[in-house]
Amino acid sequence: EAQAQHGNTPARPPHWGGYRLMPVSFEFWQGQPDRLHDRITFTRGTGTGTCGSSAAGWTVQRLAP
Repeated sequence: EAQAQHGNTPARPPHWGGYRLMPVSFEFWQGQPDRLHDRITFTRGTGTGTCGSSAAGWTVQRLAP
């Protein structure tokens, strides 16, 4: 119903402001009782590789343990 009324891009008030976040990487940390904490990084590729290529998608890397 809202899409029929406003289309794909609804009108915004003139005082509206905001930020567009385009992350390059995420790091997840999960603490363990034995102090062998899990750290995993997801990094976005900068290229335009073919389907299945990490250049166009996200690369996963385990940092610790």
